[in-house]
Amino acid sequence: MSMVITRSRSFSIVARWGVVALVGLLLLGLWLVIAQLRESNRPNEQETPAAPSQASYRSYMGSAASLEGLQQVERAAGTYAHAVTTASSKQEAVEAQLAWAGLLSRNPGSGNEAGGRAEKADELYQSALEEAEGDQQLRARNDYGVFLFRQGQTAKAAAVLGQIDHASWSGEDGPVRQARYLYNYGQVLEDLGRTQEAYSQYLEAMRLDPRFGLAREAATRLVTSPAPAAVLPASDQMRLVKEFLGQRRFTEADGLLRELAAHPDRLSGADSQRFADLFLSYLIDSRIEPTSFKQTWEKPTERLQAALPSPAAEQIREIRSAFLADLPVEIQSGAASGTFRAWRDAGQAKRFSELLKTIGDDYGERGNLHRSLERYSQAATLDPTNAEPALYLTNLLVEHSAELDPKGELLDRWLRALTEEREDRYALKDPEKLLYLHSLLGAHFEKGKRWGPEDDPQTALYQWRRALEAQSRIPAAEPELSKPRPLLNERLAFAYEGWGEKKMAAGEYRTAARGYEELKDDKKAVDLFARADILEKGALLQRPDPLQEEDQMAAIDEDTLPGGASPWPLIALGGLLCLLAAITIRIVRH
Repeated sequence: MSMVITRSRSFSIVARWGVVALVGLLLLGLWLVIAQLRESNRPNEQETPAAPSQASYRSYMGSAASLEGLQQVERAAGTYAHAVTTASSKQEAVEAQLAWAGLLSRNPGSGNEAGGRAEKADELYQSALEEAEGDQQLRARNDYGVFLFRQGQTAKAAAVLGQIDHASWSGEDGPVRQARYLYNYGQVLEDLGRTQEAYSQYLEAMRLDPRFGLAREAATRLVTSPAPAAVLPASDQMRLVKEFLGQRRFTEADGLLRELAAHPDRLSGADSQRFADLFLSYLIDSRIEPTSFKQTWEKPTERLQAALPSPAAEQIREIRSAFLADLPVEIQSGAASGTFRAWRDAGQAKRFSELLKTIGDDYGERGNLHRSLERYSQAATLDPTNAEPALYLTNLLVEHSAELDPKGELLDRWLRALTEEREDRYALKDPEKLLYLHSLLGAHFEKGKRWGPEDDPQTALYQWRRALEAQSRIPAAEPELSKPRPLLNERLAFAYEGWGEKKMAAGEYRTAARGYEELKDDKKAVDLFARADILEKGALLQRPDPLQEEDQMAAIDEDTLPGGASPWPLIALGGLLCLLAAITIRIVRH
């Protein structure tokens, strides 16, 4: 018993000395932290304090701006003068001079005071121009030009602004700032009567900053004046139409096109061709519907057709036909459309095909399937590289065959026109749409139980095989589009089975099943594997459920934690914590 007591007391003494040592270490660490903080708070003799002139400069600039806001012009001017003298760099001095000059320019005063302020502002601007560099130089020249314009020295302002006519402004907001400068320059040029030069500046400002309303209003004002021919030629008006189309401002573009259409005598030579091209772009980009075209453009285009020279007159006539006329259903193999020859000969077959496609969409939405079919067929013939009108044409012939093609003659002609060469062109541009086209046809012939043979375009086997070929052409760089589509193999297998080719069907079922496994659709995969077994062996062979196999592989070993970590480090840590708790309890008790 005495031996136990002795051990207990010895343990207690050791524990107490351990606590004393621990407290000592904590106090030592605290002393070191305090000493480090004191050392860090001492001023570094090697560090150079902020220059008082720099602090003064910032103070003067801020105070001057505040005084200007309070309309205390003289005090603000004096404060800017102090900022100039305390500036620590040439750039700061120029900035203060420009701010001072701007103050005087915006507040010219009256009487003798006005003359003095204008003279001082001119002196400051010229001094800034001599010292400024880069963007600061551009800003100084712009501000000086605006000042001269306000002073009525318009010719001198144009000379100052014209020296940076082609200068570029740096930074992300460079184009926006440059657009403001060009607008100012345009205002000066317009005041001098140099209208076309001013118009060019406004257009460039619009290009740099499409949201700059002042430039847009100025340009529109020039081209829609009471006598636009006396102000600007038609080519300049069409430049603005092009800008509006680029900014998708279709209302403004429409107004300018109507102004030009009302004076066809101004559209001679190359201008007539340029107008026709812009008109086509406007109709495509703004998605003008046939009913809207009839109401707003039927009569103007009738006048243009009669007044414009060739080939623009024929192009306008073909636009009218695309919207308003009954057209032949053209389904040709390798032959160009003769209905819209003027646009084809002008090298605009692709663009005009786009117009026909959009008009076909509008007629289809309104239930006029015959006119929709006419335009899709013309678009597909005019541009044999574009799969979109071809897909829509196929859909109409398949889904509405009873109304549009009861005997199947159009579909038969269309399938003969879909040569391998033509499909290769579609695949290069849009293999996804080519895939949908063959899928539509595959489902159509599957519904009619027209299974094979494989080399007949009017069979399900042929179309599903072509759909798989189109799928293989989708670039791997597009993962969403190029991922496995086991449904295609499944439908091809179904067609083989219907045709009686059980071995081929079983192979495609297995390919489809592996695709479903990749997509984590295990139930579908099991069903198709089973179907393949039936076709190959005539009896269903039992296959292990992949989900059960995964569960068995994921079983947790009793000696490991989730993630494969060993439990022994945690057990050791727990024992250590228990030991520390016991020591603490003994200390408290004693």
